[in-house]
Amino acid sequence: MKNQKGISTLVGIIIIVVVGIVTFGGVFAYQYFVTPKVNDQSQNQNTNPTNPPLTADKILNSNGFVNGNKQTGSQSGLTISNIVLGNLDSDSSLEALAVQTNCSASCGNAVYAFKLVGNNVLMVLLPDSGISGAAQQVNSIKIVNGVAVITETDWDGTRTTNYQVELVDGVFKAEKIVSTQPSITVTSPNGGETLEIGKTYTIKWNSTGIGNVSITMVNKPISTYLEKIATNIENTGSYSWTVPVGNIGLDYPGDKGYIIRVTSAVYPYTFGQVDNISITEPVGYITPDIKVTSPNGGEQFNKGQDIVVKWTSQGISKVSIRATYYDSNDKAVIADGSGEINVINGGECRITYEPISASSGSFTIVGGNTGRCGILPSSNRIRILITGTTLNGNSISDISDNYFSIFPFI
Repeated sequence: MKNQKGISTLVGIIIIVVVGIVTFGGVFAYQYFVTPKVNDQSQNQNTNPTNPPLTADKILNSNGFVNGNKQTGSQSGLTISNIVLGNLDSDSSLEALAVQTNCSASCGNAVYAFKLVGNNVLMVLLPDSGISGAAQQVNSIKIVNGVAVITETDWDGTRTTNYQVELVDGVFKAEKIVSTQPSITVTSPNGGETLEIGKTYTIKWNSTGIGNVSITMVNKPISTYLEKIATNIENTGSYSWTVPVGNIGLDYPGDKGYIIRVTSAVYPYTFGQVDNISITEPVGYITPDIKVTSPNGGEQFNKGQDIVVKWTSQGISKVSIRATYYDSNDKAVIADGSGEINVINGGECRITYEPISASSGSFTIVGGNTGRCGILPSSNRIRILITGTTLNGNSISDISDNYFSIFPFI
């Protein structure tokens, strides 16, 4: 019994050893023959390389540019400058902004954004960031908290625009950020006031995001511009305006009131206005007027004789004088460019080349010779037309009441 127990113990030990050897050998065989050996760490390490950083040099030498100059023949006037590096989207790599100048025709500027993807430098135009023409100027380009901030000046004035730039589904995009709707509200006058000619008033307004402004007065019944009060001025919220000297009914023809309108120079369809504004003359005001007094009808002159033209006027700075010939149907016909007059068919002759002072009240046509038309032709159907210019640049005219004659006439 004792020997049998010892034999059983020995057999158990042998079995355990055999199992251990088999197990160890199997694991070793799997490790040695099945699993690939790691002999070179550099060949087996997964490094997952990222995009190299974007640099100014890469931008200046990409997309057909060499050192910032476009090499393509038809676009050889393009250059890149003012590069600003920063983070414009959600990844950790750098993007950039730069000014592209085009002087192939007339110089102008625009702003582009750049991003490096692999070995390619992508570029995208920031919408409405420039116009052609020397008046366009990029004042500053910045990257602030992931937003492109562009300030520039063009024909419409100075404006600052924010842009969101990002890579979406492989497409590099730039969009304007519109935080508030541009608006204008005129606060003074506030409608219904009567403004006096020659007096100064302050036009006031509140605004949001409109840039520079222009101010006009509109004739309400027919919605035509009557007075350009100010054009493309700085948006300070107020402007002092003196109502120009003029003639009620002529310079100020509206009998239904006027509109004062403040318009954005950047967004021309954004404006604020007040209506029912009236214009009145102050006490003692001299209404612009002009009256031909000679020749005024019935006078008779010999061809080549001195003719003295006379008039009375008030509120008028300068006058122009013409002799108007009429045909048998009482129709005045404008002379052609040579100044020649066909008396039978009617015509007109300019007596003064340039406007003369209205205060003189007279002008002598020496020997009947006007210079341009020569000696005034004979006719029995002639009138003098005098056109005066008011102090604010409008026109007022008067003509002889009836025909005068130059003998011998046809």
